[in-house]
Amino acid sequence: MISKKYNDISKREFYTKFFQFYNIVIEDKHKKLNSREIELLSEFLDLDQSKYKITRFSTAGKEQVISNVKGRTGEEIELTTINTHLTSLKKKGLILTQSDRVSYLNSSLIKVIEIANSGKPVDFKFNFNIK
Repeated sequence: MISKKYNDISKREFYTKFFQFYNIVIEDKHKKLNSREIELLSEFLDLDQSKYKITRFSTAGKEQVISNVKGRTGEEIELTTINTHLTSLKKKGLILTQSDRVSYLNSSLIKVIEIANSGKPVDFKFNFNIK
């Protein structure tokens, strides 16, 4: 059995690892995330829940993500780049848009945030039935 333990990782790092695992198990190649989508979605999920729970994908949320990325890496991301990747994430079903044009997370991602906020250890398990 192969095992890897990650100690004391940040929520953003957890989200990044989660989406790397997600890419392994998702069968539809059109729904797989590229590295930039993983990075930006992880940043959006890592936004302060009390402040951005409903406005995560608003202009304020996007500006906060741009600021966070610049502070962490020094890279300046354009708003158009963020919008392009959010459109792609919508096509892949990870972000949904309501009739009032408010974007929100797919409910399965809300569970991922709850896991990250729980502070409890998380295990991922893969089963293979080999013919």
